[in-house]
Amino acid sequence: MRTTVNLPDPLVLEAKQAAREDNTTLTALIEAGQRTVLEGRRRRKRFVLRDASVDGRGPRPEFRRSGWEQVRDAIYHAAD
Repeated sequence: MRTTVNLPDPLVLEAKQAAREDNTTLTALIEAGQRTVLEGRRRRKRFVLRDASVDGRGPRPEFRRSGWEQVRDAIYHAAD
C-alpha cells in the first residue's frame, strides 16, 4: 500500500543515513520501526485499579456520625 506521511526533514535525513549504514532501504527501516512500536503497544499491560472498597460496612464506628473535618483531624493527629 502506498501512503504519504509528513515527517520532519532532520528525522528523514537521519533515517536515510541509518538505512544506508544498515544496508537497507528507508521503507524497510520505517516498516521495522512501525512493527516495533505496534508490538510494544500490544505487549503493554492495561492498568486496572484494584478494588479498594470497604465491603459495604461503611466507616469505622467512631467515624460514622463524623464529618470530613473530624476524619481529617484523626488522620493527621494519628501521626503525632
